[in-house]
Amino acid sequence: MRRTSLLWVFFARALGVVCLIGLVVTPNALAGPNDDTDAVLARLAAQAQKVQTIQSPFVQRKRLAAFNAVLVTKGRFAFRRPGDLLWEYLEPSRSGFVLRGEQGWQWDASTGQHKSFTVASSPEMEAVAGQIVAWATFDLKWLRSRYQITLVSSVPLVLKLVPTGQGIRKFLDYLLVQFQPSGDAVRTIELREIDGDWTRISFTAPRLNDPLDESIFVAPK
Repeated sequence: MRRTSLLWVFFARALGVVCLIGLVVTPNALAGPNDDTDAVLARLAAQAQKVQTIQSPFVQRKRLAAFNAVLVTKGRFAFRRPGDLLWEYLEPSRSGFVLRGEQGWQWDASTGQHKSFTVASSPEMEAVAGQIVAWATFDLKWLRSRYQITLVSSVPLVLKLVPTGQGIRKFLDYLLVQFQPSGDAVRTIELREIDGDWTRISFTAPRLNDPLDESIFVAPK
């Protein structure tokens, strides 16, 4: 699988769904001064069970070390249990994908590409569908089989995830998840790559457990 494809799969199953785990907590409820990583992860796992839907705008900043440039894009994200997922870039151009169970759609306005797929016919989306439940339910056994997780800071709450798989370790160094100072929402998710590139996604105005309109999970024409 190409490097960009691996990153796309990682975004789909990590960026959006990891943010589920911290968006329904009470202020300062996740970490105390004497907590260790295990205690914090246990609380996150318990909180994840309360989330049924989530939607949020986001701003993504991507630094390309080779060009000393930062690219800024804006988009939206939505998730509904058990497996409806939207990840869409809106500015500067529109692209993204929708996944509803076994059926999905991808689009890219800049190229005119618009295609449907099934999980069985798309290895990348099959990976997303196969692992999204583990992320949404914050399955600690599954997470720890793939990442080394440490508590970087309690205030603000910051977790560091280092992938252990050899394939993704060739280009992805680590992932940082930082929560708002109040502790009630994820503030940023940052991917640090081996070559010096990084991607930082900031979630703004997240909404939890609101009914989601069916139109959210329909691909644009």
